[in-house]
Amino acid sequence: MSWKENAAINPYIEQREPVSVRTKADESMHLLYALSEEKIREVLTLDNLVDGTIPRLSPFDQIPEGIKLTKIPEDEIKKLEKQRSYDLIRWNNPEAFLKRLNKEKKGKIRSKYNVSPVMEDLLNKKEDISFADIRLPSPEQNGSRASRKENEANIEHIIMGKARIPFAMGSMPDVGSALAYVTMAMSGGLAFIARDKILADIDLQVDLVKNIIDFLKNVNLPPQLIPNNYELKQFWEIVSPNESFNSDTAMQRYMKQLRESWIANIAIAIEASDKGVERAKKAYDVGCKVFRVYSPEGGREIVTTVNKLNENLKAKDNEVKIVAGQVMHVSIAQAAVKAGADMLCIGVGGGRQCTTPINADIPVNTPNLLYSLRRAGIDADISIEGGGVGKHLITAFAMGADLLHKAGEIGISWEGIGGKYGFKDSKGNWYTMYDGEASDPSKWWRDLLDDLGRIQFPEGESSFINLGKKLKGLTDNIRLLRHHLAVGLVFHRISENSVQALQSRGIADLEKITVGVNELSGAYGS
Repeated sequence: MSWKENAAINPYIEQREPVSVRTKADESMHLLYALSEEKIREVLTLDNLVDGTIPRLSPFDQIPEGIKLTKIPEDEIKKLEKQRSYDLIRWNNPEAFLKRLNKEKKGKIRSKYNVSPVMEDLLNKKEDISFADIRLPSPEQNGSRASRKENEANIEHIIMGKARIPFAMGSMPDVGSALAYVTMAMSGGLAFIARDKILADIDLQVDLVKNIIDFLKNVNLPPQLIPNNYELKQFWEIVSPNESFNSDTAMQRYMKQLRESWIANIAIAIEASDKGVERAKKAYDVGCKVFRVYSPEGGREIVTTVNKLNENLKAKDNEVKIVAGQVMHVSIAQAAVKAGADMLCIGVGGGRQCTTPINADIPVNTPNLLYSLRRAGIDADISIEGGGVGKHLITAFAMGADLLHKAGEIGISWEGIGGKYGFKDSKGNWYTMYDGEASDPSKWWRDLLDDLGRIQFPEGESSFINLGKKLKGLTDNIRLLRHHLAVGLVFHRISENSVQALQSRGIADLEKITVGVNELSGAYGS
């Protein structure tokens, strides 16, 4: 055969038939079967795949050599369960819950736009920066010394009308098990249920939402969460000051409101399209009321979808909340808020897995956009996903962010891998999959392949993360973020109202720092 025969263009007649998510699920379980210890192969079911008890594997995942899906030892689970229960009781006991209710009753006062000479100069020069390039200096102490413990205990911020921790578990499917979503919601933070991988199937995503909400409505609660009569009277003063107090009525209402505070944290990611609206309607029917419109391109499709959600759901139920993202321009943000968005989501790239800025050759300019949105008078809550925030929580919040999505920092945990089974190597190291929403594995689940079976338009990394020999708990991850923020607030002389007080301080003294200063900021032990 000569090279000319190889170089000829042959007739192409083959056309690949679409493959459903449920068929993909069968293939995923077949792949898991080969990697599973024989004694746990019976748990490879569709239900366990949907709720994240077992990993959502694909043929495109880069599997580390020698790992096996194995059962997590019971003694290790018990230690993690104890830690989880301890944290959830601390964050939901009557004292903590009453603080949240009081904060909600007072509401949030949005600070007026505060001019930053540094940011104005950067905007004039059309110079983009990252959060690593700027810092807010510690001000002189005028009052009493702020307390780390008090700041941590009052860390909640009013987000879309509810007192929530200012951290969310973003919609990354590999850390999104039912156990993780429930834990996040009970920890006081928004849990955005993914629409990727197996949850691309609307009915399967909605089934998961229903099961989670049903659990939160009915789960047995420990005695530490039950208020005494004095605490009940405090509760009644907050919620019904003009009604006569009845302990039985107050108890029923208290417990119902506590559970509803958790359910209000269950949110879903939806497409910026009519399919997304259909997804939202079905999720609403099973009790979900927070919807995150997601379009990576940040175009007018976001506004159109927000408008349809407003007309179909929010107009009938003012408890419905709409998050619009990913916003990349002030004009889109203004239009989305006008259409009914309660919160904007910004940040393209700059996270762990997204390669969009590389493919599109666009800047990760989240600080510039955040400043521009507040400068334009936008009062809606703003959340950041990715965007290069990293450890610079104080700077992001001070500039006007209300919520930071921390899917990896929060979700990479025992709960994130489902709580029962995990990948483990011969050296005793545990692993979790962590694929971007536009990575090869995620695209495979949504059947975004050409006729030859090649992935179309990948924009994210896929990976297995080595968790080490000891699994961490999701509430412990949240605890560390709470501590991180509390310490930062102390050095910025904040002693109450946490993020709101930090924002009211303003950013007039925001500084641009040198590379050397940035390096020294992270030079532990140098």
